[in-house]
Parts: sequence; C-alpha cells; structure tokens
Amino acid sequence: MKHRLFVIVTLIVGIAAVCCAERYYFVQRLLRPAPVTFPATVQNVLVVNNAALPSPNTGHNIHIFNNRGKEIVPTDSVSVYCVWGMLESLNETGFFQSVGLIDASLHPYSELYSTLWQLSQAKVDSLCQAYDVEALLVLNKISVKDSRTLQLESNDPLFGAKTYYSSLDVVTAAEWEIRYSRVSSAVNFTIRDTIFWEHEGSLEQVEAYMPQTQWALCSAAMACGMRAVTTLVPQWAEEDRFLFDSKHLHQQGIGLVTHQQWAQAIDSWQPLVDHKKPLVRAYALADIAVCKEMMSDLPAALQYASQALSTLEKLTSAEALTAYDIIRLYISQLKQIIADESRIKAQLAE
Repeated sequence: MKHRLFVIVTLIVGIAAVCCAERYYFVQRLLRPAPVTFPATVQNVLVVNNAALPSPNTGHNIHIFNNRGKEIVPTDSVSVYCVWGMLESLNETGFFQSVGLIDASLHPYSELYSTLWQLSQAKVDSLCQAYDVEALLVLNKISVKDSRTLQLESNDPLFGAKTYYSSLDVVTAAEWEIRYSRVSSAVNFTIRDTIFWEHEGSLEQVEAYMPQTQWALCSAAMACGMRAVTTLVPQWAEEDRFLFDSKHLHQQGIGLVTHQQWAQAIDSWQPLVDHKKPLVRAYALADIAVCKEMMSDLPAALQYASQALSTLEKLTSAEALTAYDIIRLYISQLKQIIADESRIKAQLAE
C-alpha cells in the first residue's frame, strides 16, 4: 500500500460575502488523480538517467545590441540535474516507500546528441533486481533551448544615464518512460517547461543580475524534472464552493457551515425545499448539495444540485441567471469528482 500522505479531505479556508449579501463562498481542497496509475504492487522505484547529451552547439541563441549569434554551452550536466529534480520532488511527496537514483547516464553513446537508446527488457529486469525496485522512471532524452537578449532601452545624453534591458528564456523538454520488471510494455510521457529571467537597469546591474547560461540550463532542467512528478502522483487542487442566502433562508445555516456542522446546516435548510418561491427552493437545494458533498455523499450532492438547476431553468431574473451558471458549473465539478474517485483509490492503493 502506498504511503498515506494523501488523504481525501475537505478544508474550509474561509467564508466571505461575494458581490452581495446573497452569496458566500469557501474553498474546497480536492485530490486530483495523476495521469499515470501505478499497479498496487509498485512500492519502490528507481529514477534512471538514460539520456544522451543535448548538443552544446544547437539552440543557444544570443541577441546582443542588434547582433545575432550562437553560443556554445556545455550541457553535460543537464540530464543529471533533471533526474535530481525528479528524485527530490518524489521524495517530498512520500508517495513511494523508497526512491533510488542512477544519475550517470546509462546511454551507451551519450555523446551522439540526438540518439535515443531505450533500455532493453533484460537491462530493466537486471536493474529492478539489483536495486530491489518494482519500476524504473527512465529519462530517455532531454533537450534545452535558450535565447538571451541585451538591448539599450533608453539613453539620456544630458545626465549620461543609460538603461539596459536583458532577458533569458530557457525551454526544456524531457522524454520519460515508466518500465516494469518482466513487463515489455512501457508508459511514455513528455514534460515541457519554460523559465524566464529579465532585468532592467544599468549595464553593471543587468550583468550582475542575469544568470550565466549554463547555470540557467541546469536550473531549468531540475525544474523540469520536478514538474514531471505531477504526471506520477495525485495533486491537490482548490475549487470554490458557493452558498446562497436570502431573507427567507435561515442565517443559522451559514453559521453552521463555518463550523463544519454539515448535518445541522442541512436540517436548517430542509424545510425550505418546498417553499412557494422557486428561487428560495433553488437556494436551499443548492446549499444542501454543498453540505452533502462535504459529508462525502456525492450522489446525493449531485441529486440536490440537479434539482436546484431544474428549479432555476424557468426563472429569468438576474439573480436566478447568476445562480443557474454557478450551479451548472458545480454540477460539472461534482461529475468530475465522481469520475475521478475510482482512479484516486487505485493510485492510493486503497
């Protein structure tokens, strides 16, 4: 079973009036499934560098005072920083019991810059056995491109002041695959990332602030490796949840919500689902739906929200139209949560 760092919970962050006294909101934290689902047997993984070197002669452009050119930038550390980033970020999540690392590239022809060389199944099996892991996270290729500029922005001859603008843009693409012991198929994914630096000031200030290209490439590669973890591990997200109120609704319900007393809030609004005014009925149904969600009764939440939407369909006031849009969005969010539930459970090995 995976480490139980990730638990599906809801957290009230705050509640406040929105636009008018009739709508309140709080923030709901949700665990979103990762694009990749590991088998429940995978508890230990090994991050493997299998990338050839990016070319030091390609993709390093400079534009200095209207003169365009190319740079030659050493790239022998780029793939190492990328797998370091993956290792650091995976360890922070605590998702696996252990994460190992091979940072020196296993690529047999690593200096043939564009060569892609996948590990054989025999090599995968051998590494899994040697490091006592069930899966490998293999970096097969990383490419980096950068563009540096330095321009004179303004010149004041009277005071002798000159202002310069400098920028550095680094684009990184990393190709990964997930390999399993004694399984010939692989899961492939690509991570692309961009990091941008800029500064404006005197020439001395600009030169002191802007990073060297080689350091920037390594930093960008590490960030790209860290970002790859979002493909492998469930991630927290936040969504707003709205509550409706009017002079016909019980203010006590809003107060109960601030103390996470969901059942009591439902009891306060339940009598109003049969109110003679459709807008009041819709508000009560929508508020009950949110409370049902907080109580992890998603089917009931969807049912109440759908009833609220149906009640609003024939109303034409501005308040009703606004509520209709909010509840329609909420229904789509509920459907997504329900659809994600089985994947989250599988990824947490529950």
